[in-house]
Amino acid sequence: MKILENVIHAVFGCYKPPKWCSISCWAFMEYLSTIQEWTNNNSGYLSLLIFLAGLVVSVWFAKKNKRTKESNVDLSIEIIDHASMCTSFDTGNSQGSSKLHRTALILYLKIINKNENPIRIGDIRVGYRSQSHENPESWYWLNNETTMVEEYKSPMGDKVKIYPYLKQASVNSSIPVNMTIEPYDSKNGTVYFEQDESGGYLIPYMDDDFRVNVIVEVNDNIGNKWTLEGRIRKVKIEAIRELNPYFGLTRQLCDESA
Repeated sequence: MKILENVIHAVFGCYKPPKWCSISCWAFMEYLSTIQEWTNNNSGYLSLLIFLAGLVVSVWFAKKNKRTKESNVDLSIEIIDHASMCTSFDTGNSQGSSKLHRTALILYLKIINKNENPIRIGDIRVGYRSQSHENPESWYWLNNETTMVEEYKSPMGDKVKIYPYLKQASVNSSIPVNMTIEPYDSKNGTVYFEQDESGGYLIPYMDDDFRVNVIVEVNDNIGNKWTLEGRIRKVKIEAIRELNPYFGLTRQLCDESA
């Protein structure tokens, strides 16, 4: 209150303001006096309010900073051609007059963490361009990974190469599955999908070069996702089962054992 009086005296040369501001200035001084009296009587309560306000602001800035870091996560996905392919085959069942078929798809992925923080890989799903006549450019999504009966194998010269799983535990290894990728590190392995028995044109559309367009979506455990569009081979089931006799049979075996 005294400070404001000194300011008025310095401006107007007296403690009494001119008539044109007497009401407003003194009303303002009375208002400040009321505030000063309230703060003096409620200093503890005011300190609590200031503390809570500071806490809210701190939490808000922390969450904003966390969201910014998450949105800047840099992840690279590669589809490695050696063990990435799909196939469609008749199941021997029918629905009415229509024969049913199943599509099985395997991707050999390399995932690179280009961020300074670890990343934990979550769900992976894949979509393929189907033969649907209603929309030739439509994508059919396989949202759930399927457990493989055994690791995928392919010939390599006079030997056989066995490809590791990306997320599935192997019966041939005692090493537990760890889906955390450390900063600037990478992880590679196969992910496998089987489609339910389907009819009609819900099968991958194959181009003249025997390739199928696919989109793979990789999610982490905090809501981030990354997508990559690529092309994989479409192969006859007989050729795949020469070394992988259970390829495309996981769902059938589960149904038979249920």
